[in-house]
Amino acid sequence: MTKRLLTLAFVIFNCGVPSLFAQTQSATDSAYDSYNKMLASPPQTPREVFYQLLDKEHKLHDKATTLKKQGDIMGAWEAFSEMVQLDPAPLDARVFCHYSFDAGKYRDVVWCGQRIMDAINADKVNAWMMDAPVQMEWGISLAVLGDYRKADSVLVDGIEKLHTANSDFGYEKEWLDYYREWHYTLNYINNDFSSTLILAEKDNTIATDGHQTANLYNLLARDISHLVGLAQGQGMNYPLLSHWSALHRLVREDMVVDYAFDKSESQRSKNEGIVTGIAWHAIDVYNGLPLKPLPPADVAREYQDAMNVIATKPYGSWYDAIQKLIDVTRRVPWWAEVHYNLASILKTDKVTISNYYCIEYTGANIDNKIVAQELIFYLALEPNGEKAGEAKKILRSLNQQIPGE
Repeated sequence: MTKRLLTLAFVIFNCGVPSLFAQTQSATDSAYDSYNKMLASPPQTPREVFYQLLDKEHKLHDKATTLKKQGDIMGAWEAFSEMVQLDPAPLDARVFCHYSFDAGKYRDVVWCGQRIMDAINADKVNAWMMDAPVQMEWGISLAVLGDYRKADSVLVDGIEKLHTANSDFGYEKEWLDYYREWHYTLNYINNDFSSTLILAEKDNTIATDGHQTANLYNLLARDISHLVGLAQGQGMNYPLLSHWSALHRLVREDMVVDYAFDKSESQRSKNEGIVTGIAWHAIDVYNGLPLKPLPPADVAREYQDAMNVIATKPYGSWYDAIQKLIDVTRRVPWWAEVHYNLASILKTDKVTISNYYCIEYTGANIDNKIVAQELIFYLALEPNGEKAGEAKKILRSLNQQIPGE
């Protein structure tokens, strides 16, 4: 009985579902073939796997070196990136740092720097792994990404190492000057011009020929412009906004530092145009960002303190508060609210604008010119803002062209 049932089942299966049987049989044969091949070639030993990976690493390293010599920076970076993913050892991270910096991969440079430092702190590698070039590239990459405080911390650590270096190579002085230069730039961005000038004079690194202020200013302008170029070249728009803002503040401060008073009227007028141009760069970047950043916390506090004074104190006490508002527009040219409020305060009869702006603006009708510029910036940032109608009304009363009309 059992035999008959099995025979019937076999007949039904073969007659009723031939395609399924064929597929099952084919899959079974394939599985048997794979199994037999596996038996014929035993698995690789860990040593064999290690040597295969090592051989691949060497080939990728040679490929990266060759491409770099040929000037193919991105190709070299891609080859070395693949190599590091096989074995992210600190020594490889050290070399990858250079490749990444040359390729403009600043986030990868930051990863390399932190990887090496973590290994040093864990006593896995010698401290020499973090040499002057690697630490400098790490610090500058942090600055390009807009992490100014961390960048300065890394560079100050590099300065301390170079101070204690004891070798006969003779390159410490050159690197020390380079580190100090960027330390001044980051100190300025994190603090202010006067503290940076004191720092430079203390180090005795700025020429003492009566033009220390001008020399330091030119150094800062060069480095911040360099950050602008690096971020712009890689499409890093959020850091780029920070760099433009820092440059805007610096150029506007150039109008009030001591040596600026020696400039001719034509030079001042030219600089005024540069200031406005940098502000527009910052505003354009801000308007193009999908997520709008908030003003830095310390700047927001400065703004609020100033507005509280103006709201609660008699106008004879406004001088410092208005100077703070002007400083806020220097530091955050993309903050619409402060542009409007500053214009509203400056257009009152109680305020003599030229007392606050010194030589920053030139020509006839300075008061109207400054108020109009602040309102134009506001409308560029908030064309449909709550105060847009009032801003346009004031501009018309000043016979000024309204943006977009």
